[in-house]
Amino acid sequence: MSPHKENDLLYLLNILEYSGKIWKYTENAKNSEEFYELNEQLNFNASLTLLANIGENVGKISEELKQEYQNIEWQSIKDFRNKIVHNYAGLDIEIVFEIITDDLRKLKPKVEQIISEKTKEKIFCKEELNLAKGSEFYKYVDFAAFLTPSPHLAAKAILLIVAIAAQAIIGCAAAKATETQPLHSVECGQGELRGFGTGANESEALNAARSSLAMQVHSSIKVSSKYRQSQRVLNNEEILSSDYETMSVAEASLLNAHDARIQRAERNAHEVGMVLCMSRADAAKGFAERQRLVADSLVLAANVALGTEHPKRKNEAFARTQSLWNELARLQGIIEGFGVEKLNAFNSANEIYSKAIDDYRAYCRNQKTYWEDTESDCSKAVFSILSGKTKVEKAECQSENALKLKFACQEKCSPASFGGVQCVFEPSLSVESCSGESYSLLKTTEFPRGTNMHSASKAKENLMEKLPSAGFFSEWEKELKGWMPQCAD
Repeated sequence: MSPHKENDLLYLLNILEYSGKIWKYTENAKNSEEFYELNEQLNFNASLTLLANIGENVGKISEELKQEYQNIEWQSIKDFRNKIVHNYAGLDIEIVFEIITDDLRKLKPKVEQIISEKTKEKIFCKEELNLAKGSEFYKYVDFAAFLTPSPHLAAKAILLIVAIAAQAIIGCAAAKATETQPLHSVECGQGELRGFGTGANESEALNAARSSLAMQVHSSIKVSSKYRQSQRVLNNEEILSSDYETMSVAEASLLNAHDARIQRAERNAHEVGMVLCMSRADAAKGFAERQRLVADSLVLAANVALGTEHPKRKNEAFARTQSLWNELARLQGIIEGFGVEKLNAFNSANEIYSKAIDDYRAYCRNQKTYWEDTESDCSKAVFSILSGKTKVEKAECQSENALKLKFACQEKCSPASFGGVQCVFEPSLSVESCSGESYSLLKTTEFPRGTNMHSASKAKENLMEKLPSAGFFSEWEKELKGWMPQCAD
Protein backbone atom coordinates (compact mmCIF):
# COMPACT_ATOMS: atom_id res chain seq x y z
CA MET A 1 0.00 0.00 0.00
CA SER A 2 1.39 3.42 -0.94
CA PRO A 3 1.70 6.11 1.75
CA HIS A 4 -1.33 8.34 2.20
CA LYS A 5 -0.76 12.07 2.63
CA GLU A 6 -3.41 12.35 5.35
CA ASN A 7 -1.05 10.46 7.67
CA ASP A 8 1.99 12.64 6.96
CA LEU A 9 1.48 14.72 10.10
CA LEU A 10 1.65 11.61 12.29
CA TYR A 11 4.88 10.45 10.65
CA LEU A 12 6.53 13.87 10.97
CA LEU A 13 5.57 14.12 14.64
CA ASN A 14 7.00 10.65 15.21
CA ILE A 15 10.30 11.75 13.64
CA LEU A 16 10.51 14.69 16.04
CA GLU A 17 9.58 12.54 19.04
CA TYR A 18 12.12 9.83 18.24
CA SER A 19 14.81 12.47 17.67
CA GLY A 20 14.12 14.00 21.08
CA LYS A 21 14.39 10.61 22.75
CA ILE A 22 17.70 9.92 21.00
CA TRP A 23 19.17 13.20 22.25
CA LYS A 24 18.02 12.25 25.74
CA TYR A 25 19.97 9.01 25.44
CA THR A 26 23.12 10.83 24.25
CA GLU A 27 23.07 13.93 26.48
CA ASN A 28 25.75 12.58 28.84
CA ALA A 29 28.14 11.44 26.10
CA LYS A 30 31.01 13.70 25.06
CA ASN A 31 32.13 11.48 22.18
CA SER A 32 31.21 8.29 20.31
CA GLU A 33 33.16 6.03 22.69
CA GLU A 34 31.35 7.34 25.75
CA PHE A 35 28.04 7.06 23.91
CA TYR A 36 28.70 3.43 23.02
CA GLU A 37 29.54 2.45 26.61
CA LEU A 38 26.67 4.31 28.31
CA ASN A 39 24.48 2.08 30.47
CA GLU A 40 26.14 -1.11 29.22
CA GLN A 41 25.43 -0.11 25.57
CA LEU A 42 21.68 0.03 26.16
CA ASN A 43 21.56 3.72 25.21
CA PHE A 44 23.38 2.97 21.98
CA ASN A 45 21.03 0.11 21.11
CA ALA A 46 17.95 2.15 21.98
CA SER A 47 19.18 5.00 19.80
CA LEU A 48 19.74 2.68 16.86
CA THR A 49 16.20 1.36 17.23
CA LEU A 50 14.85 4.91 17.25
CA LEU A 51 16.96 5.85 14.21
CA ALA A 52 15.50 2.83 12.43
CA ASN A 53 12.02 3.99 13.45
CA ILE A 54 12.75 7.44 11.98
CA GLY A 55 13.72 5.80 8.69
CA GLU A 56 10.59 3.68 8.79
CA ASN A 57 8.39 6.75 9.26
CA VAL A 58 10.21 8.54 6.44
CA GLY A 59 9.35 5.59 4.20
CA LYS A 60 5.65 6.06 5.00
CA ILE A 61 5.54 9.77 4.11
CA SER A 62 3.69 10.49 0.86
CA GLU A 63 5.73 11.03 -2.30
CA GLU A 64 3.82 14.27 -2.85
CA LEU A 65 5.24 15.82 0.30
CA LYS A 66 8.73 14.48 -0.36
CA GLN A 67 8.75 16.03 -3.81
CA GLU A 68 7.67 19.36 -2.39
CA TYR A 69 10.44 19.38 0.24
CA GLN A 70 13.49 18.15 -1.58
CA ASN A 71 15.81 19.99 0.80
CA ILE A 72 15.56 16.89 3.00
CA GLU A 73 17.48 13.80 1.93
CA TRP A 74 14.56 11.44 2.44
CA GLN A 75 16.15 8.50 0.64
CA SER A 76 19.40 8.73 2.63
CA ILE A 77 17.45 8.57 5.88
CA LYS A 78 15.54 5.53 4.67
CA ASP A 79 18.75 3.89 3.42
CA PHE A 80 20.39 4.30 6.82
CA ARG A 81 17.39 2.61 8.41
CA ASN A 82 17.96 -0.39 6.12
CA LYS A 83 21.63 -0.47 7.07
CA ILE A 84 20.73 -0.58 10.77
CA VAL A 85 18.29 -3.40 10.25
CA HIS A 86 20.30 -5.53 7.83
CA ASN A 87 23.94 -4.74 8.65
CA TYR A 88 23.94 -4.02 12.37
CA ALA A 89 27.42 -5.43 12.98
CA GLY A 90 28.94 -3.27 10.24
CA LEU A 91 27.86 0.08 11.69
CA ASP A 92 30.55 2.64 12.42
CA ILE A 93 29.97 4.05 15.93
CA GLU A 94 31.58 7.38 15.00
CA ILE A 95 29.24 7.80 12.02
CA VAL A 96 26.21 6.94 14.14
CA PHE A 97 27.24 9.54 16.73
CA GLU A 98 27.79 12.16 14.00
CA ILE A 99 24.35 11.48 12.52
CA ILE A 100 22.75 11.95 15.95
CA THR A 101 24.66 15.09 16.96
CA ASP A 102 24.80 16.79 13.54
CA ASP A 103 22.47 15.47 10.84
CA LEU A 104 19.54 14.86 13.17
CA ARG A 105 19.88 18.38 14.61
CA LYS A 106 19.68 19.82 11.10
CA LEU A 107 16.65 17.69 10.27
CA LYS A 108 14.57 18.92 13.22
CA PRO A 109 13.93 22.55 12.06
CA LYS A 110 13.17 21.34 8.53
CA VAL A 111 10.49 18.97 9.79
CA GLU A 112 9.08 21.68 12.06
CA GLN A 113 8.92 24.03 9.06
CA ILE A 114 6.92 21.49 7.06
CA ILE A 115 4.40 21.07 9.88
CA SER A 116 4.11 24.81 10.35
CA GLU A 117 3.58 25.54 6.65
CA LYS A 118 1.12 22.70 6.08
CA THR A 119 -0.87 23.69 9.15
CA LYS A 120 -1.17 27.27 7.88
CA GLU A 121 -2.24 25.91 4.51
CA LYS A 122 -4.83 23.77 6.37
CA ILE A 123 -3.37 20.63 4.84
CA PHE A 124 -2.61 19.47 8.37
CA CYS A 125 -5.37 19.72 10.94
CA LYS A 126 -4.60 22.09 13.80
CA GLU A 127 -6.98 20.22 16.04
CA GLU A 128 -5.01 17.03 15.52
CA LEU A 129 -1.88 18.92 16.55
CA ASN A 130 -3.61 20.08 19.71
CA LEU A 131 -4.67 16.53 20.38
CA ALA A 132 -1.10 15.32 19.89
CA LYS A 133 0.15 18.05 22.22
CA GLY A 134 -2.08 16.70 24.97
CA SER A 135 -0.90 13.14 24.37
CA GLU A 136 1.45 11.41 26.78
CA PHE A 137 3.32 9.95 23.83
CA TYR A 138 4.75 13.17 22.42
CA LYS A 139 6.98 14.29 25.29
CA TYR A 140 9.93 15.53 23.21
CA VAL A 141 8.16 17.46 20.45
CA ASP A 142 8.48 21.25 20.63
CA PHE A 143 4.91 22.15 19.68
CA ALA A 144 5.67 25.84 20.19
CA ALA A 145 7.73 25.68 16.97
CA PHE A 146 4.61 25.31 14.85
CA LEU A 147 1.56 25.60 17.10
CA THR A 148 0.43 28.82 18.76
CA PRO A 149 -3.05 28.37 20.25
CA SER A 150 -5.30 31.34 20.76
CA PRO A 151 -5.52 32.73 24.33
CA HIS A 152 -9.10 31.47 24.56
CA LEU A 153 -8.11 27.91 23.68
CA ALA A 154 -4.99 27.98 25.83
CA ALA A 155 -6.85 29.25 28.87
CA LYS A 156 -9.37 26.43 28.71
CA ALA A 157 -6.90 23.77 27.52
CA ILE A 158 -9.18 22.87 24.62
CA LEU A 159 -7.45 20.34 22.40
CA LEU A 160 -10.11 20.06 19.69
CA ILE A 161 -12.49 22.48 17.97
CA VAL A 162 -16.14 21.72 18.64
CA ALA A 163 -18.36 21.77 15.60
CA ILE A 164 -21.79 22.81 16.86
CA ALA A 165 -24.57 21.19 14.94
CA ALA A 166 -27.40 18.78 15.66
CA GLN A 167 -24.62 16.68 17.21
CA ALA A 168 -21.21 18.05 18.19
CA ILE A 169 -18.55 16.24 16.20
CA ILE A 170 -14.92 16.73 17.22
CA GLY A 171 -11.74 16.69 15.19
CA CYS A 172 -10.96 17.10 11.53
CA ALA A 173 -11.67 13.51 10.57
CA ALA A 174 -14.86 13.43 12.64
CA ALA A 175 -16.06 16.77 11.26
CA LYS A 176 -16.25 15.17 7.83
CA ALA A 177 -18.38 12.28 9.12
CA THR A 178 -22.07 12.03 8.49
CA GLU A 179 -22.95 9.26 10.93
CA THR A 180 -26.21 9.68 12.75
CA GLN A 181 -26.21 6.54 14.91
CA PRO A 182 -25.55 6.89 18.67
CA LEU A 183 -21.88 7.10 19.60
CA HIS A 184 -21.93 3.89 21.63
CA SER A 185 -23.03 1.95 18.55
CA VAL A 186 -20.23 3.24 16.29
CA GLU A 187 -18.17 0.25 15.19
CA CYS A 188 -14.63 -0.18 13.91
CA GLY A 189 -13.51 -2.12 10.87
CA GLN A 190 -13.57 -5.90 10.76
CA GLY A 191 -10.99 -7.40 13.10
CA GLU A 192 -10.03 -4.03 14.56
CA LEU A 193 -9.78 -3.20 18.25
CA ARG A 194 -12.24 -0.63 19.62
CA GLY A 195 -11.95 1.73 22.54
CA PHE A 196 -14.71 3.94 23.93
CA GLY A 197 -14.36 6.65 26.58
CA THR A 198 -16.04 9.69 28.01
CA GLY A 199 -14.77 12.64 30.02
CA ALA A 200 -15.38 16.20 31.06
CA ASN A 201 -13.19 17.39 28.18
CA GLU A 202 -11.51 16.08 25.05
CA SER A 203 -8.30 15.09 26.81
CA GLU A 204 -10.11 13.05 29.46
CA ALA A 205 -12.27 11.34 26.83
CA LEU A 206 -9.20 10.49 24.76
CA ASN A 207 -7.37 9.01 27.74
CA ALA A 208 -10.44 6.99 28.75
CA ALA A 209 -10.82 5.67 25.19
CA ARG A 210 -7.16 4.73 25.10
CA SER A 211 -7.52 2.88 28.42
CA SER A 212 -10.49 1.02 26.98
CA LEU A 213 -8.46 0.20 23.89
CA ALA A 214 -5.59 -1.03 26.04
CA MET A 215 -7.98 -3.43 27.76
CA GLN A 216 -8.93 -4.79 24.35
CA VAL A 217 -5.24 -5.35 23.67
CA HIS A 218 -4.92 -7.01 27.07
CA SER A 219 -7.80 -9.41 26.49
CA SER A 220 -6.78 -10.28 22.92
CA ILE A 221 -3.34 -11.66 23.80
CA LYS A 222 -2.97 -15.42 23.47
CA VAL A 223 0.22 -16.71 25.05
CA SER A 224 2.10 -19.41 23.14
CA SER A 225 3.68 -22.21 25.16
CA LYS A 226 6.04 -23.49 22.49
CA TYR A 227 9.01 -21.56 23.91
CA ARG A 228 8.99 -23.47 27.19
CA GLN A 229 11.23 -26.33 26.08
CA SER A 230 13.99 -24.05 24.82
CA GLN A 231 14.18 -22.25 28.14
CA ARG A 232 15.10 -25.34 30.16
CA VAL A 233 18.81 -24.74 30.55
CA LEU A 234 19.48 -23.29 33.99
CA ASN A 235 18.16 -24.20 37.38
CA ASN A 236 14.54 -23.33 38.17
CA GLU A 237 13.57 -23.69 34.52
CA GLU A 238 9.93 -24.35 35.38
CA ILE A 239 9.77 -21.02 37.21
CA LEU A 240 11.20 -19.24 34.21
CA SER A 241 8.54 -20.75 31.98
CA SER A 242 5.63 -19.88 34.26
CA ASP A 243 6.97 -16.38 34.71
CA TYR A 244 6.97 -15.99 30.95
CA GLU A 245 3.33 -16.98 30.66
CA THR A 246 2.15 -14.87 33.61
CA MET A 247 4.05 -11.76 32.51
CA SER A 248 2.69 -12.02 28.98
CA VAL A 249 -0.77 -11.35 30.32
CA ALA A 250 -0.04 -9.14 33.31
CA GLU A 251 2.15 -6.68 31.43
CA ALA A 252 -0.01 -6.41 28.33
CA SER A 253 -0.67 -2.75 27.56
CA LEU A 254 -1.10 -0.38 24.67
CA LEU A 255 2.45 0.77 23.94
CA ASN A 256 1.60 2.91 20.92
CA ALA A 257 -1.73 4.56 21.73
CA HIS A 258 -0.86 7.40 19.35
CA ASP A 259 -1.40 5.04 16.40
CA ALA A 260 -5.10 4.68 17.19
CA ARG A 261 -7.42 6.77 15.02
CA ILE A 262 -10.46 8.68 16.21
CA GLN A 263 -13.42 6.99 14.57
CA ARG A 264 -15.90 9.43 15.99
CA ALA A 265 -16.20 11.97 18.81
CA GLU A 266 -19.10 13.97 20.15
CA ARG A 267 -19.83 16.57 22.79
CA ASN A 268 -23.08 17.09 24.61
CA ALA A 269 -23.99 19.48 27.38
CA HIS A 270 -22.20 17.47 30.05
CA GLU A 271 -19.36 15.45 28.57
CA VAL A 272 -17.31 14.43 25.57
CA GLY A 273 -17.46 10.91 24.13
CA MET A 274 -14.92 9.30 21.82
CA VAL A 275 -14.50 6.06 19.85
CA LEU A 276 -10.97 4.95 18.88
CA CYS A 277 -10.12 2.21 16.42
CA MET A 278 -6.88 0.37 15.84
CA SER A 279 -5.86 -2.48 13.56
CA ARG A 280 -4.30 -5.52 15.18
CA ALA A 281 -1.14 -4.92 13.15
CA ASP A 282 -0.86 -1.40 14.57
CA ALA A 283 -1.48 -2.68 18.10
CA ALA A 284 1.45 -5.07 17.64
CA LYS A 285 3.84 -2.29 16.57
CA GLY A 286 4.71 -1.12 20.08
CA PHE A 287 5.57 -4.65 21.15
CA ALA A 288 7.54 -5.19 17.94
CA GLU A 289 9.60 -2.05 18.58
CA ARG A 290 10.37 -3.22 22.10
CA GLN A 291 11.24 -6.66 20.79
CA ARG A 292 13.77 -5.18 18.36
CA LEU A 293 15.51 -3.39 21.22
CA VAL A 294 15.52 -6.54 23.36
CA ALA A 295 16.86 -8.55 20.41
CA ASP A 296 19.75 -6.10 19.93
CA SER A 297 20.64 -6.31 23.63
CA LEU A 298 20.43 -10.10 23.51
CA VAL A 299 22.81 -10.30 20.55
CA LEU A 300 25.35 -8.16 22.43
CA ALA A 301 25.05 -10.20 25.64
CA ALA A 302 25.26 -13.51 23.76
CA ASN A 303 28.38 -12.37 21.90
CA VAL A 304 30.04 -11.53 25.21
CA ALA A 305 29.09 -14.94 26.63
CA LEU A 306 30.44 -16.66 23.50
CA GLY A 307 33.63 -14.64 23.34
CA THR A 308 34.97 -14.73 26.91
CA GLU A 309 36.68 -17.43 28.97
CA HIS A 310 36.57 -15.30 32.12
CA PRO A 311 34.26 -17.37 34.34
CA LYS A 312 32.38 -14.57 36.10
CA ARG A 313 31.90 -12.51 32.95
CA LYS A 314 30.69 -15.60 31.11
CA ASN A 315 28.17 -16.43 33.84
CA GLU A 316 26.87 -12.86 34.01
CA ALA A 317 26.65 -12.51 30.23
CA PHE A 318 24.81 -15.80 29.85
CA ALA A 319 22.42 -15.00 32.70
CA ARG A 320 21.64 -11.71 30.97
CA THR A 321 21.22 -13.52 27.64
CA GLN A 322 18.79 -15.94 29.27
CA SER A 323 16.81 -13.11 30.87
CA LEU A 324 16.60 -11.23 27.57
CA TRP A 325 15.50 -14.39 25.78
CA ASN A 326 12.64 -14.81 28.24
CA GLU A 327 11.54 -11.25 27.46
CA LEU A 328 12.00 -11.78 23.72
CA ALA A 329 9.89 -14.93 23.76
CA ARG A 330 7.27 -13.22 25.91
CA LEU A 331 6.96 -10.40 23.39
CA GLN A 332 6.84 -12.89 20.53
CA GLY A 333 3.90 -14.62 22.16
CA ILE A 334 2.10 -11.27 22.31
CA ILE A 335 2.95 -10.35 18.72
CA GLU A 336 1.76 -13.71 17.41
CA GLY A 337 -1.43 -13.19 19.39
CA PHE A 338 -2.12 -10.29 17.01
CA GLY A 339 -1.56 -12.52 14.00
CA VAL A 340 1.74 -10.88 13.04
CA GLU A 341 4.58 -13.01 11.67
CA LYS A 342 7.98 -13.26 13.32
CA LEU A 343 10.30 -10.31 12.79
CA ASN A 344 13.79 -10.76 11.39
CA ALA A 345 15.07 -9.47 14.74
CA PHE A 346 13.53 -12.46 16.49
CA ASN A 347 15.01 -14.96 14.07
CA SER A 348 18.50 -13.44 14.32
CA ALA A 349 18.35 -13.33 18.11
CA ASN A 350 17.02 -16.88 18.25
CA GLU A 351 19.95 -18.10 16.15
CA ILE A 352 22.64 -16.57 18.36
CA TYR A 353 20.75 -17.56 21.50
CA SER A 354 20.89 -21.19 20.36
CA LYS A 355 24.66 -20.85 19.89
CA ALA A 356 24.99 -19.35 23.37
CA ILE A 357 22.94 -22.24 24.82
CA ASP A 358 25.16 -24.87 23.18
CA ASP A 359 28.32 -23.04 24.23
CA TYR A 360 27.22 -22.72 27.85
CA ARG A 361 26.16 -26.37 28.02
CA ALA A 362 29.65 -27.34 26.84
CA TYR A 363 31.11 -24.94 29.40
CA CYS A 364 29.02 -26.60 32.13
CA ARG A 365 30.24 -30.05 31.13
CA ASN A 366 33.91 -29.11 30.97
CA GLN A 367 34.40 -26.47 33.65
CA LYS A 368 35.69 -27.81 36.96
CA THR A 369 36.51 -26.22 40.30
CA TYR A 370 39.45 -27.62 42.24
CA TRP A 371 40.39 -27.26 45.91
CA GLU A 372 44.03 -26.80 46.90
CA ASP A 373 44.16 -28.33 50.34
CA THR A 374 46.59 -27.41 53.13
CA GLU A 375 45.66 -30.59 55.04
CA SER A 376 45.02 -28.55 58.19
CA ASP A 377 42.03 -29.22 60.42
CA CYS A 378 40.63 -25.84 59.42
CA SER A 379 41.03 -26.58 55.68
CA LYS A 380 39.42 -30.00 55.97
CA ALA A 381 36.46 -28.62 57.90
CA VAL A 382 35.87 -25.69 55.51
CA PHE A 383 36.14 -27.95 52.44
CA SER A 384 33.62 -30.34 53.96
CA ILE A 385 31.14 -27.51 54.44
CA LEU A 386 31.66 -25.75 51.09
CA SER A 387 31.69 -28.93 49.02
CA GLY A 388 28.25 -29.73 50.36
CA LYS A 389 26.93 -26.48 48.88
CA THR A 390 29.03 -26.05 45.73
CA LYS A 391 30.62 -28.39 43.20
CA VAL A 392 34.27 -28.46 44.16
CA GLU A 393 36.71 -31.36 44.24
CA LYS A 394 40.13 -32.11 45.69
CA ALA A 395 42.37 -32.81 42.72
CA GLU A 396 45.12 -31.34 40.59
CA CYS A 397 44.07 -28.84 37.92
CA GLN A 398 43.29 -30.47 34.58
CA SER A 399 42.75 -27.32 32.51
CA GLU A 400 44.26 -23.83 32.53
CA ASN A 401 40.80 -22.24 32.34
CA ALA A 402 39.46 -24.24 35.28
CA LEU A 403 38.94 -22.61 38.68
CA LYS A 404 41.20 -23.22 41.66
CA LEU A 405 40.20 -22.38 45.23
CA LYS A 406 43.28 -21.78 47.29
CA PHE A 407 42.45 -21.89 50.99
CA ALA A 408 44.52 -20.51 53.84
CA CYS A 409 43.74 -20.55 57.53
CA GLN A 410 45.63 -19.35 60.56
CA GLU A 411 44.80 -21.32 63.71
CA LYS A 412 45.51 -19.48 66.95
CA CYS A 413 44.92 -20.62 70.52
CA SER A 414 45.76 -18.25 73.36
CA PRO A 415 44.72 -17.46 76.92
CA ALA A 416 41.33 -15.79 77.07
CA SER A 417 40.93 -12.45 78.84
CA PHE A 418 38.31 -13.88 81.17
CA GLY A 419 40.34 -17.00 81.90
CA GLY A 420 40.68 -20.31 80.13
CA VAL A 421 41.67 -20.77 76.46
CA GLN A 422 40.29 -19.30 73.23
CA CYS A 423 40.96 -20.76 69.76
CA VAL A 424 40.39 -18.75 66.59
CA PHE A 425 40.37 -19.56 62.84
CA GLU A 426 41.33 -16.73 60.46
CA PRO A 427 40.34 -18.11 57.03
CA SER A 428 40.82 -16.69 53.52
CA LEU A 429 40.01 -18.12 50.11
CA SER A 430 41.71 -17.12 46.88
CA VAL A 431 39.74 -17.68 43.66
CA GLU A 432 42.18 -18.23 40.79
CA SER A 433 42.45 -19.79 37.38
CA CYS A 434 44.53 -22.93 37.13
CA SER A 435 46.93 -20.90 34.98
CA GLY A 436 47.62 -18.66 37.99
CA GLU A 437 45.44 -15.61 37.24
CA SER A 438 44.02 -14.20 40.46
CA TYR A 439 40.30 -13.39 40.37
CA SER A 440 39.14 -12.70 43.91
CA LEU A 441 40.26 -12.98 47.55
CA LEU A 442 37.57 -13.83 50.10
CA LYS A 443 38.13 -12.92 53.74
CA THR A 444 36.07 -12.32 56.84
CA THR A 445 36.31 -9.99 59.82
CA GLU A 446 34.12 -12.19 62.00
CA PHE A 447 36.47 -15.01 62.91
CA PRO A 448 34.94 -18.21 64.33
CA ARG A 449 35.99 -18.79 67.94
CA GLY A 450 35.87 -21.58 70.51
CA THR A 451 36.65 -21.45 74.22
CA ASN A 452 37.23 -23.76 77.14
CA MET A 453 38.19 -23.07 80.72
CA HIS A 454 40.73 -25.86 80.90
CA SER A 455 42.47 -26.87 77.66
CA ALA A 456 43.30 -25.74 74.11
CA SER A 457 42.18 -29.07 72.65
CA LYS A 458 38.74 -28.69 74.18
CA ALA A 459 38.60 -25.07 72.96
CA LYS A 460 39.43 -26.24 69.45
CA GLU A 461 36.75 -28.93 69.61
CA ASN A 462 34.28 -26.23 70.60
CA LEU A 463 35.47 -24.11 67.66
CA MET A 464 34.98 -26.99 65.20
CA GLU A 465 31.44 -27.49 66.46
CA LYS A 466 30.64 -23.81 65.86
CA LEU A 467 32.34 -23.58 62.48
CA PRO A 468 29.42 -24.77 60.26
CA SER A 469 27.26 -21.90 61.55
CA ALA A 470 29.91 -19.23 60.93
CA GLY A 471 28.45 -16.22 59.09
CA PHE A 472 31.14 -15.99 56.41
CA PHE A 473 30.02 -19.21 54.69
CA SER A 474 26.87 -17.68 53.23
CA GLU A 475 28.87 -14.70 51.93
CA TRP A 476 31.50 -16.97 50.39
CA GLU A 477 28.91 -19.26 48.87
CA LYS A 478 27.19 -16.31 47.21
CA GLU A 479 30.48 -15.02 45.81
CA LEU A 480 31.58 -18.45 44.58
CA LYS A 481 28.33 -18.94 42.68
CA GLY A 482 29.27 -15.90 40.59
CA TRP A 483 32.46 -17.67 39.51
CA MET A 484 31.22 -21.23 39.10
CA PRO A 485 28.97 -22.46 36.24
CA GLN A 486 25.26 -22.30 37.09
CA CYS A 487 24.11 -25.36 35.22
CA ALA A 488 21.14 -27.68 35.35
CA ASP A 489 21.76 -30.95 37.10
